[in-house]
Amino acid sequence: EREREREREREGILQPVIPDRAMVRAIMKDPKTGKQVAVDVDAKDWICLYPAYIDAKRSESKGRKVSKELAVEAPNVIEMNDSCRHLGLMSMIEDKRHPADFFVRGRIRVKLKDDKGKPLVQAVPTRKALLREICKLVPNHMSRQKANEMRLQQKAQAAAMLKGKDSSSSQAASTSSSKSNKKNKKKGKGKKKK
Repeated sequence: EREREREREREGILQPVIPDRAMVRAIMKDPKTGKQVAVDVDAKDWICLYPAYIDAKRSESKGRKVSKELAVEAPNVIEMNDSCRHLGLMSMIEDKRHPADFFVRGRIRVKLKDDKGKPLVQAVPTRKALLREICKLVPNHMSRQKANEMRLQQKAQAAAMLKGKDSSSSQAASTSSSKSNKKNKKKGKGKKKK
Protein backbone atom coordinates (compact mmCIF):
# COMPACT_ATOMS: atom_id res chain seq x y z
CA GLU A 1 0.00 0.00 0.00
CA ARG A 2 2.87 2.38 0.77
CA GLU A 3 4.44 1.58 -2.56
CA ARG A 4 1.20 2.53 -4.34
CA GLU A 5 1.10 5.85 -2.50
CA ARG A 6 4.72 6.51 -3.43
CA GLU A 7 3.98 5.73 -7.08
CA ARG A 8 1.01 8.08 -7.04
CA GLU A 9 3.15 10.79 -5.45
CA ARG A 10 5.76 10.36 -8.19
CA GLU A 11 3.09 10.59 -10.85
CA GLY A 12 1.59 13.68 -9.23
CA ILE A 13 -1.74 12.01 -8.56
CA LEU A 14 -1.50 12.16 -4.77
CA GLN A 15 0.14 15.10 -3.08
CA PRO A 16 1.73 14.42 0.31
CA VAL A 17 -0.17 16.00 3.17
CA ILE A 18 2.08 18.34 5.09
CA PRO A 19 0.55 19.85 8.19
CA ASP A 20 0.37 23.62 7.90
CA ARG A 21 1.88 25.11 11.05
CA ALA A 22 0.15 28.42 10.44
CA MET A 23 -3.30 26.90 10.96
CA VAL A 24 -4.38 27.75 14.46
CA ARG A 25 -7.56 27.15 16.43
CA ALA A 26 -8.34 30.47 18.00
CA ILE A 27 -11.16 31.76 20.13
CA MET A 28 -11.97 35.19 18.81
CA LYS A 29 -14.70 37.76 19.03
CA ASP A 30 -16.76 37.88 15.86
CA PRO A 31 -16.88 41.56 14.79
CA LYS A 32 -20.41 41.23 13.37
CA THR A 33 -22.15 39.36 16.20
CA GLY A 34 -19.85 40.25 19.10
CA LYS A 35 -19.84 36.63 20.37
CA GLN A 36 -16.81 34.48 21.15
CA VAL A 37 -16.28 31.94 18.37
CA ALA A 38 -13.79 29.08 17.96
CA VAL A 39 -12.28 29.34 14.49
CA ASP A 40 -9.59 27.54 12.52
CA VAL A 41 -7.46 30.38 11.26
CA ASP A 42 -4.75 30.51 8.63
CA ALA A 43 -2.55 33.05 10.37
CA LYS A 44 0.45 32.92 8.02
CA ASP A 45 -0.71 36.06 6.20
CA TRP A 46 -1.37 37.97 9.42
CA ILE A 47 1.19 40.50 10.59
CA CYS A 48 3.11 40.09 13.86
CA LEU A 49 3.40 42.88 16.40
CA TYR A 50 5.56 42.88 19.52
CA PRO A 51 5.32 45.30 22.47
CA ALA A 52 8.91 46.35 21.74
CA TYR A 53 7.67 48.06 18.56
CA ILE A 54 5.89 50.78 20.55
CA ASP A 55 7.95 50.87 23.78
CA ALA A 56 9.17 54.38 24.64
CA LYS A 57 12.18 53.08 26.58
CA ARG A 58 13.62 51.31 23.53
CA SER A 59 15.73 52.85 20.83
CA GLU A 60 15.07 52.24 17.16
CA SER A 61 18.08 49.93 17.03
CA LYS A 62 16.54 47.87 19.88
CA GLY A 63 13.26 47.39 18.02
CA ARG A 64 11.06 50.48 18.38
CA LYS A 65 9.21 51.21 15.12
CA VAL A 66 7.35 54.42 15.96
CA SER A 67 8.59 57.90 16.84
CA LYS A 68 9.56 58.68 20.41
CA GLU A 69 6.62 61.12 20.72
CA LEU A 70 4.07 58.40 19.87
CA ALA A 71 5.72 55.58 21.82
CA VAL A 72 4.12 54.26 25.01
CA GLU A 73 5.61 53.47 28.43
CA ALA A 74 5.72 49.71 29.14
CA PRO A 75 3.13 48.40 26.66
CA ASN A 76 1.89 44.81 26.88
CA VAL A 77 0.23 42.40 24.45
CA ILE A 78 -3.16 42.55 26.17
CA GLU A 79 -3.41 46.31 25.68
CA MET A 80 -2.24 46.00 22.09
CA ASN A 81 -4.68 43.16 21.36
CA ASP A 82 -7.60 45.11 22.85
CA SER A 83 -6.61 48.14 20.78
CA CYS A 84 -6.63 46.09 17.57
CA ARG A 85 -10.04 44.69 18.40
CA HIS A 86 -11.29 48.19 19.19
CA LEU A 87 -10.25 49.17 15.67
CA GLY A 88 -12.31 46.27 14.29
CA LEU A 89 -9.42 43.98 13.33
CA MET A 90 -9.17 40.26 14.07
CA SER A 91 -6.22 39.59 16.34
CA MET A 92 -4.85 36.93 18.67
CA ILE A 93 -2.12 36.66 21.28
CA GLU A 94 0.72 34.17 20.84
CA ASP A 95 3.26 33.04 23.40
CA LYS A 96 6.34 34.14 21.46
CA ARG A 97 9.29 36.40 22.23
CA HIS A 98 11.02 39.16 20.31
CA PRO A 99 14.63 38.22 19.52
CA ALA A 100 15.97 41.50 20.92
CA ASP A 101 13.75 41.33 24.01
CA PHE A 102 13.80 37.71 25.09
CA PHE A 103 12.51 38.27 28.64
CA VAL A 104 9.21 39.87 27.59
CA ARG A 105 6.72 37.24 26.47
CA GLY A 106 3.96 37.66 23.94
CA ARG A 107 3.21 38.90 20.48
CA ILE A 108 0.00 39.49 18.63
CA ARG A 109 -1.01 38.48 15.15
CA VAL A 110 -3.37 40.82 13.33
CA LYS A 111 -5.33 40.25 10.15
CA LEU A 112 -4.72 43.57 8.44
CA LYS A 113 -5.81 42.69 4.88
CA ASP A 114 -8.40 40.44 3.32
CA ASP A 115 -7.69 37.61 0.84
CA LYS A 116 -7.57 40.06 -2.07
CA GLY A 117 -4.97 42.25 -0.33
CA LYS A 118 -7.29 45.13 0.51
CA PRO A 119 -7.19 46.60 4.03
CA LEU A 120 -9.99 45.40 6.29
CA VAL A 121 -10.22 48.82 7.94
CA GLN A 122 -9.71 51.85 5.68
CA ALA A 123 -8.25 53.95 8.51
CA VAL A 124 -5.49 51.36 9.01
CA PRO A 125 -4.08 50.37 5.59
CA THR A 126 -0.49 49.57 6.69
CA ARG A 127 1.47 48.17 9.61
CA LYS A 128 2.90 51.62 10.45
CA ALA A 129 -0.59 53.14 10.51
CA LEU A 130 -1.74 50.32 12.80
CA LEU A 131 1.18 50.92 15.18
CA ARG A 132 0.33 54.64 15.29
CA GLU A 133 -3.31 53.91 16.09
CA ILE A 134 -2.33 51.42 18.80
CA CYS A 135 -0.04 54.05 20.34
CA LYS A 136 -2.99 56.44 20.52
CA LEU A 137 -5.29 53.85 22.12
CA VAL A 138 -3.00 52.14 24.65
CA PRO A 139 -2.69 55.12 27.07
CA ASN A 140 -6.49 55.19 27.34
CA HIS A 141 -6.75 51.45 28.02
CA MET A 142 -8.93 50.47 30.95
CA SER A 143 -6.11 48.73 32.84
CA ARG A 144 -3.95 51.86 32.65
CA GLN A 145 -6.81 54.05 33.84
CA LYS A 146 -7.34 51.79 36.87
CA ALA A 147 -3.61 51.72 37.60
CA ASN A 148 -3.45 55.53 37.45
CA GLU A 149 -6.43 55.84 39.81
CA MET A 150 -4.79 53.44 42.26
CA ARG A 151 -1.50 55.39 42.11
CA LEU A 152 -3.33 58.64 42.82
CA GLN A 153 -5.16 57.07 45.77
CA GLN A 154 -1.89 55.72 47.18
CA LYS A 155 -0.23 59.13 46.82
CA ALA A 156 -3.17 60.81 48.54
CA GLN A 157 -3.06 58.27 51.39
CA ALA A 158 0.70 58.68 51.75
CA ALA A 159 0.35 62.46 51.82
CA ALA A 160 -2.40 62.22 54.44
CA MET A 161 -0.26 59.90 56.55
CA LEU A 162 2.74 62.23 56.30
CA LYS A 163 0.59 65.21 57.17
CA GLY A 164 -0.78 63.33 60.17
CA LYS A 165 2.71 62.31 61.27
CA ASP A 166 4.06 65.85 60.86
CA SER A 167 1.32 67.37 62.99
CA SER A 168 1.54 64.61 65.61
CA SER A 169 5.34 64.75 65.66
CA SER A 170 5.30 68.55 66.10
CA GLN A 171 2.73 68.15 68.90
CA ALA A 172 4.84 65.41 70.43
CA ALA A 173 7.95 67.58 70.16
CA SER A 174 6.22 70.53 71.83
CA THR A 175 4.81 68.37 74.64
CA SER A 176 8.17 66.68 75.22
CA SER A 177 9.98 70.03 75.38
CA SER A 178 7.43 71.40 77.84
CA LYS A 179 7.79 68.24 79.97
CA SER A 180 11.58 68.61 80.02
CA ASN A 181 11.24 72.27 81.03
CA LYS A 182 8.97 71.29 83.93
CA LYS A 183 11.45 68.62 85.05
CA ASN A 184 14.32 71.08 84.86
CA LYS A 185 12.39 73.64 86.91
CA LYS A 186 11.58 71.04 89.59
CA LYS A 187 15.24 70.08 89.88
CA GLY A 188 16.30 73.67 89.95
CA LYS A 189 18.15 73.37 86.71
CA GLY A 190 16.04 75.93 84.95
CA LYS A 191 17.39 79.28 83.85
CA LYS A 192 18.17 81.65 86.68
CA LYS A 193 16.88 85.16 86.54
CA LYS A 194 19.43 87.91 86.80
